[in-house]
Parts: sequence; structure tokens; C-alpha cells
Amino acid sequence: MKTFARTAASILALAVGTGPALAGKTLSYASHVPSTHILHTEGMAPFYKQVETDTNGEITFKEFPGGAMGDAKSLLAIVRDGIVDSSLIVNVYYKADLPASYMITDLGMLGGDSMVMAAAAAETFLLDCPQCAEESARNHIKPLAYYASAPYILMCTKPVSTLEELQGLKVRAIGPWAIWLKDIGAVPVSVPSSEVYEALQRGQADCTIGSAAWLKNYNLKDVITYVTDLKVGTYFGALAFDMNTDTWNGLSTDERKAIVKSLPGITRRMVMAYREEDDAALKEGLDHGVKLAEPGQALIASYDEQKGKEVARVLGDPRAEKLELKGVVDALMKNVDKWTKILDEIGHDPDKYEEKLQEEIYSKISVADD
Repeated sequence: MKTFARTAASILALAVGTGPALAGKTLSYASHVPSTHILHTEGMAPFYKQVETDTNGEITFKEFPGGAMGDAKSLLAIVRDGIVDSSLIVNVYYKADLPASYMITDLGMLGGDSMVMAAAAAETFLLDCPQCAEESARNHIKPLAYYASAPYILMCTKPVSTLEELQGLKVRAIGPWAIWLKDIGAVPVSVPSSEVYEALQRGQADCTIGSAAWLKNYNLKDVITYVTDLKVGTYFGALAFDMNTDTWNGLSTDERKAIVKSLPGITRRMVMAYREEDDAALKEGLDHGVKLAEPGQALIASYDEQKGKEVARVLGDPRAEKLELKGVVDALMKNVDKWTKILDEIGHDPDKYEEKLQEEIYSKISVADD
């Protein structure tokens, strides 16, 4: 079945002129999310338009959203194999192929400011992680633009504002959040995000950790009654834009420069769109009757304590030791501090943020052949 799917995707790609042959300089982009997702509407669409303008129409793009060319677990392979030129790559699905990238992302509890974490992660992945560069090269991809999700929060079917109220509750959580919850006496449960509504409705879970946008996107406002006002981290390992290295090398220097020039806008727009989506969903949820619970000091202290353990936890993993990631983790921590100061200085102004992204990160991407 997988062979058939890949063959069908290859035939489709050839039929529309995609792949590294660059017929007509029309570049293909695939994702597993629908065309209405903000990745496409806010992140990529303006990027395509800007690159087309700056190259005088020499480069155009054709999208394959919604899994048309492959699901979330196959997108890396179809870029690597030249079936498409570029795709969304979420590294949690590629622990074996992108181990260094994944291990860095496992530090998701470190910060709840998505503007800070998106910038710090992009700088680390693109400029301060030789291990990431090596694994990208092995997979025949050129990483170009990253973004971070909206902050994660705790959403429950009952009031949760204290550490005691959380103990014993079944909470849908993954990765480091599940470790934290287990340590404080909650019961982490593994449920796909698409099934969270049913799990909460049936009592298989009392709470979930996710973004406020889930109140709307998954209709959780119908089952959630309380949102705890505590940001407990963010996912910052989403590679929004990359290229097959043959495709990249087939572009002229001026064409590569036009692409790199437009990369900061992807990060800026994705982060801001997620923030706006979260704010709107939370307001809609509150209007629907969901209540906002103020976290108690013990709960805040528990999160802060766990956050303080995360670096040691990740670096203590045998995989991190094998990959010699201490220097990369140190760079990430330094970049988080750096971008926290930058965001304080610019007052979280989106336009100044994009300028800083260009100045500090994306202008330093090499436009030479890989």
C-alpha cells in the first residue's frame, strides 16, 4: 500500500511539473494540514506572492495541502526523494531521521512566549546546531524557516487552580508535560488531539494540555468548563519551509536571495496568527461559559520546578549524550535569554520582530550550493 501511494504521488508530481527538475520554476509545497489552516493562509500564501514578485515571476508555487501528497509521517521522505520540492516537517514524527532536532524540541516546557521561542529555536536550529545541519544533509533537505505554536495551557472539565485539585485527575498530555503531571500526582493519558473531545466527554480524561485554539478547533468549549491561566510551554520544532537540496542548488543565487529575504515573514505571520487565533478562541470560550481559573502559587512553583529540571533531563538521555548535544542546548538557552531581551526592548512589536528575525537569523543563511 505504501509503495502504491508513493508511486501515485510520483505520477501526480510529474503530471503537474513538480520535483527538482524545476520545470518552469514552479516549486511544489505539501502539507498534511488543510488548505484553510493558517500555515497556508497566513504563513505560506504571502510568502509565495512575495517571492513571485521579487523574482519577476520566475518562481511560482503549487500547493498540495491536506495530505494530498502524504501524511505527516511521510512528508520528510517525499521532499528527500524529490517527489515535492518542499513541505511542512514536524520533527516529532521523525525521531529516528532527525534525532538532534527532536531532542532539542523535547525542551518544550522552557518557555510560554511563542515569539521568543520561535526566534530562539530558529536561531538554534539554523545557526547553532551542526548536528541538525548534518541530519538535514543526510535527508537531502535545506531547512529554511521555523515557527512555534501558541502557548500550551491546562483545560479541564472541572475547576483546577491548585496543585491539590490537579492530583489524581486524568490529563491528556505528551512528552515532558506527561512527565511533569505524573510527578505531581496527576495521571497522564495518551489520546490523539483529534480524539480529545470524545475522551473529555466520556470521562476518559478530565483535562488536556493544548492551545486555547482547541476550544474552537475541536469544539472543546462544549466540554471544557475551566481554563487554568498558566502558560506551560510551546511546541517550537515546526519546520514550515525547507527545500530538497537538488531543488535549492538548481536555483540561481538571486532566486535564493529572494527566498531567504521572505523567510522572516513566515515566522512572524505564523506566530502572530496563532496568537490571534488563541485570543479569539479563548474569548469565544469565555463567552460560551468557560471560566478562567487563576493558578495557585504551589501550581506555578511546581511548573517552574519542572522547567528547571528539563535541561538536565534531556541531556541525561543516552541519545543526547551520543549526539553530544550539550553545546546545542546551551546555545538554545542563550538564545532564549537573548530573544527575551529583544522582545522586551521592542515591546513585542510584530514589524520590529520581523526586522530582528531578518537581522539576527535569516540574513545569515548561506545562499551557496549545499
